[in-house]
Amino acid sequence: RVYFRQGESTLDPLFRENGTRLHAFTERFRTLLQDPSRRILGLRVTAGASPEGSTVINRRLSEERAEAIRRLVYDYFPREVGWLATVPKGIDWEGLERLVDADHSIPYRYEVLEMLRHTPEWITQGGVVTDGRKHRLMLMNGGSVWRYLDRWFFPELRASTLHVWYESDRQPAAARDTL
Repeated sequence: RVYFRQGESTLDPLFRENGTRLHAFTERFRTLLQDPSRRILGLRVTAGASPEGSTVINRRLSEERAEAIRRLVYDYFPREVGWLATVPKGIDWEGLERLVDADHSIPYRYEVLEMLRHTPEWITQGGVVTDGRKHRLMLMNGGSVWRYLDRWFFPELRASTLHVWYESDRQPAAARDTL
C-alpha cells in the first residue's frame, strides 16, 4: 500500500515511507518470480481517493493513482504486466467505513456508520441531485465530524494497493502478497 498527497497522483517515494514499501515489495515479488514452486495467477491494483473534492476529480485521481502503480510494475517487471488489472474506486467509501468501524473513539461513530452504510451517495428528485452521503457527512454536528474524518481518516484513503495472487506447491490454497 502506497499513499498519495491530497489531490495528487504522482507517486512520491519520500512520502509516508512509500520508498521503503516499494523496495520491500519489489524484493518480495522478485523472490516470488524466481521461486519455481510458485506460479503467479494475477496482480490487481486498487486505488482510491478521499471524499473531499468533486466526484469527477476523485474518479480521475483514483484512475491516475492506479496507473502510477501499473507503470511502476511495468518498469520493474515488464514481462509480468500482462497479469495486471487496475480497479480505480473513485471515492473509497468502503475504506472509510472500515476505518470508522475499527475506531471506537470517533465522535458520532454509530451515526457515521449508519450514514455510510445506508445513505446513498446521491439522492435525486426528478433526475436532479438534491442531497447525498457526502453532503450529510459534511453537515453532521455542525461540520465537526467531517473535520475529524478529514484529519484522521481521509489521508488513509488516498492510496493504492497492489495484490498478488499466486499458487504454491508448498501451499494448497492460493496466497496473496500485498504492496
